[in-house]
Amino acid sequence: FIEPNSQAQSIDSAKLQQQQQQPQQQNTTNKRTMTSPSSSHVPHQTSSQFKLPTLWSMEPRIFASETTMKGKRRYISAHLGRFLDHYWRECDAYNRHYYELIKEGTPCRLYFDLEFNKRANPLLTPTITETLLDQLFAQLQIQYRTVYDISIRRSDMVDLDSSTRKKFSRHWILHLPNGALFSDAREAGVFVRGMVSRLEEERVSGRLRRRGHDLLADNLFVNAEEEESNEEEEEEDGNENENET
Repeated sequence: FIEPNSQAQSIDSAKLQQQQQQPQQQNTTNKRTMTSPSSSHVPHQTSSQFKLPTLWSMEPRIFASETTMKGKRRYISAHLGRFLDHYWRECDAYNRHYYELIKEGTPCRLYFDLEFNKRANPLLTPTITETLLDQLFAQLQIQYRTVYDISIRRSDMVDLDSSTRKKFSRHWILHLPNGALFSDAREAGVFVRGMVSRLEEERVSGRLRRRGHDLLADNLFVNAEEEESNEEEEEEDGNENENET
């Protein structure tokens, strides 16, 4: 995945373009607009210009799977429907670990790769971490209301857990109301950097604590990962990852 850069800095983002089948309308609240999903992104059409569902799209997509614990990947180019047929019918249920590569300029959902080393952050117990995630999501709700006038719920979030004994790892993918999308991964990154910049300013000013988000204020930036000093420990982690579901 292309991960949005989470470095704290102020970004003056350009407005996201809204692509709809109907003529573009102005937003009277001056909120930024997002891309609405349109089957115009599907290139394959019949002679009558009937727009096919995304599942039937003949546009090739690129997927990847890790082949070793050192980051080597195998890449697959396939139509979405054919790949999903392979994924559900042929892949072992315990080894369905694939990434989809988001091509430049492709509309996408907002996604987060939330990770930290457990040994380097011993105070972040499972219970505390869940509270921390709740506070982060509450701030994400504020950011969406402020920037786009969009309300989101936790049920709109796909929450994937791939944590191990040493590493906390959660992956969030947000499904916005009416299928709204960012125009591309770069614009999603602009949105994330804007939120992180605001949170850093509120952390320094004390406003984040006044909102009742003390945990987020203390852990907006976690401790860096400790270097492994024992190759056997790395191998042990590798065995854990191979058994993940």
